[in-house]
Amino acid sequence: MKYRTLILMAIIVVILLAVVLLTGRKPEAKSIVSVEEIKKLRIERQTDTTEIEISNGGYRIVKPINYPADSSLVANLINSLKGLQLGEVISQREEKYDDFEVGEKGIRLIIKNKKDIAFILGKYAGDYQHSYLRFVDDRKVYLVKGINKFLIDRRPDDWRDKTILRIDRNLIERIVIDGEEIIKKDTLWFYGEQFLEKQKIDNILNLVSNLRASGFCDTATFIAKRQIKIFAGGEYTLEIGDKRDYNYLVKLPDKPAIFLISEYIVNNFLNLISVEEKEKIKHKT
Repeated sequence: MKYRTLILMAIIVVILLAVVLLTGRKPEAKSIVSVEEIKKLRIERQTDTTEIEISNGGYRIVKPINYPADSSLVANLINSLKGLQLGEVISQREEKYDDFEVGEKGIRLIIKNKKDIAFILGKYAGDYQHSYLRFVDDRKVYLVKGINKFLIDRRPDDWRDKTILRIDRNLIERIVIDGEEIIKKDTLWFYGEQFLEKQKIDNILNLVSNLRASGFCDTATFIAKRQIKIFAGGEYTLEIGDKRDYNYLVKLPDKPAIFLISEYIVNNFLNLISVEEKEKIKHKT
């Protein structure tokens, strides 16, 4: 009798465990935001507002300036919105909003799609895995996972695509710096008859393959003082202007944007041909 009871109890336990395993799994978290339907993102900070338009997989800033957006930053934000999960309600007390950074001074994100969603994203919670979030016109402050305010706490210029040039380095056949010509012959590079160090030219080719600005200076008065031309199946020109702190003003002749490029990068170009090499060529001619 005891054996039958024990066996019966064991069977019941096994059945209960099976039921728990099969039915007790947490359902997959549903996304709060339908990212496929997003048409525009609006980020409102105390100092500025940025609007980013999304169409056909492309991203473009439309406010405060019309300019291509940094696709990696926007895609990262959208991916985070896709994984956004609401947790428990922490508070509904208005006097606590500033403590969570979800008050009037907080950073707002307005998501424009079929149904607009607007919320204020606050600081990290104590575990640094969750953040605080409050939907606009709602008193509840939620714990959320999958997103944090550092994804949206950016100036308009931070959202801009900082790509200046992107050229396949293998296609580059000639570089002209202030009229001084450097030519590729087979796999080697020469200034006149002077052979250039592989490390120096490789550094330049790597920079040109994905040349990016450190920022923008659209309000500056630009006067071209130096010039770099790159020939790679087409002609690409960089105009170098004045120095600003640790950057140079740089411009593409046919584009209005004025870029800031670190002096280290610009000097790599300008010092590609050493003074000694220039002197040698002068003496030979």
